[in-house]
Amino acid sequence: MSEPTHLLPRRAVLATGGALLLGSLAGCGGRDPAPQFGYTLLDGAKGHTDALRGKVVLVNFWATSCVSCVKEMPEIAATHQRFKARGYETLAVAMSYDPPAYVASFA
Repeated sequence: MSEPTHLLPRRAVLATGGALLLGSLAGCGGRDPAPQFGYTLLDGAKGHTDALRGKVVLVNFWATSCVSCVKEMPEIAATHQRFKARGYETLAVAMSYDPPAYVASFA
């Protein structure tokens, strides 16, 4: 599996598109765990979803050119702020055609 090229820091919470929960929720027995993958943050730091195991994680795929992505950012950020103290995480995966400078500026 290839590594996404541009991700925002988990604290930034910017994204849209499809969403996945990594790990499993209580009462969801019998389901396969989400696939594991590595990623690179905008600051160059490497991460892996193994570090997120056991947490509820929203993975959002977004683009700086996506009007609906931009429109939903305040709601995504508010949700992250509301639940981060309980271990909620958000990974925002920018599209590979978005230059890192655009993504950083948007963040």
